[in-house]
Amino acid sequence: EETLFALNTNWDEFLKTYLDLTDNTAPETPTINGPNEGIPNQEYEFTLSADDTQGDNVCFYIEWGDGTFEWTDLDSSGEEIIVKHTWESKKSYEIKVKSIDQYCEKSDWSKLKINIPRGKMANENLLLSMFYRLINSILNLKTIFQQLE
Repeated sequence: EETLFALNTNWDEFLKTYLDLTDNTAPETPTINGPNEGIPNQEYEFTLSADDTQGDNVCFYIEWGDGTFEWTDLDSSGEEIIVKHTWESKKSYEIKVKSIDQYCEKSDWSKLKINIPRGKMANENLLLSMFYRLINSILNLKTIFQQLE
C-alpha cells in the first residue's frame, strides 16, 4: 500500500526530480578472463570486470560450478577484480558471474567453462603403468621364444 501511494500520487517522481535521481539501469554483463583447463587441487586466477553506464560501483556474484559461490566487494565501475578458485574433482565446470551495482540492479549471466582433467600425477602414473605392462609383455615374449628354441 505504501508503494502504491507513492506511485499513485507521483511522489516517487517528485523525489527523483527533487533529489536529481535518474532511473537506475543494470551494469553490463561482466567479462571473465582466465584459464579454460587446469588440474585438481590447483588454485586458478580469474579477472572480472563490468562497466556501469551510470558509473555506479559494482560487485560480482560468482557461482563456481562445484556448488560453491562467492561475492566480491563493491568496486569502481570498470575496475578489474582478481578472484581465485580451486576445484578438487576432475570434471568440466561452468563458472557463472553476474555484476550487480550499488543499487542492486543485476546484469545477465556471463559464463566460462573450465575443464579439470586428470591431475598431472595421475597422468604420470598412467604412463608408468603402461610402460611397466610393455616391459612385462616383452619379457613374456622373450620367454615364449626361448621355449620355442
